[in-house]
Amino acid sequence: MLDNLINPMHRKSFIEFGRRLAELRATDELFFLPKKAGIKNVLFLAGTHGDEPVGIELMKALGDGKAHDWLVANEKAVALNRRFVDCDLNRSAPGVLGSDKYEERRAAEILLKAKSYNGVVDVHNHTLETRTFIILTKPSFADLLLAAQFDINDIVVWPASEKRATGPLTEFADPAVEIEANRGDAGRLLVCLKKFPVQYSAPITRNNLIGKNIYWVYGKQLKKAEGWRDFEIARVGDEAFYPLMCGQYPGIGCYKMIRLSLE
Repeated sequence: MLDNLINPMHRKSFIEFGRRLAELRATDELFFLPKKAGIKNVLFLAGTHGDEPVGIELMKALGDGKAHDWLVANEKAVALNRRFVDCDLNRSAPGVLGSDKYEERRAAEILLKAKSYNGVVDVHNHTLETRTFIILTKPSFADLLLAAQFDINDIVVWPASEKRATGPLTEFADPAVEIEANRGDAGRLLVCLKKFPVQYSAPITRNNLIGKNIYWVYGKQLKKAEGWRDFEIARVGDEAFYPLMCGQYPGIGCYKMIRLSLE
């Protein structure tokens, strides 16, 4: 069974997430994203890592609007074209306002600001040949509904591999997702981002999942075999999995995923 591959700390949430996904795919019911006390629907984040320029380029082209705002998450690191200054901003949430580390202060500031919006979208970019995809940093049904509103076919649930007090910005906002953009996909992604703030309030049905594939990261493979490609089935012995981030990080061949939907 698939749940035997899942980290025991996430097994219960994995089963519940699968149940809600199956419910969404099988019913004619209408679902809606939460409407909180937000002044606008969406806060877009860009430049969470200072060496990832695509999000900022997209946000400058998008601009602010009636239903959304955007901000440069890690201004100091962007200015230096470095991933971070003191520590990884996307591992520093929920942050500490009085910290002497810039990213810890910045994480707390961003999440405080995010409370004034109905949802958060953090735009990253990767240096791989793989396509644009969405990351859910927690197995939240509301996050899945948020992801389903985008014209992006691959949705990856990637919860923490161990218990810890800090983590990604989107783990501490709800609903919230990360977009991992392929630089060559920027034109299509800009069109997608322009539509999203207005679509936020639109009903979500099983039709939103047509053409979409949902994955769950459950481990990592230290050695990469030649020919492996992200989102294409691979095998090591009797184990079959979908690779992710092949060769992106030193010492890690790829992360391993199972596929929760077959569209």
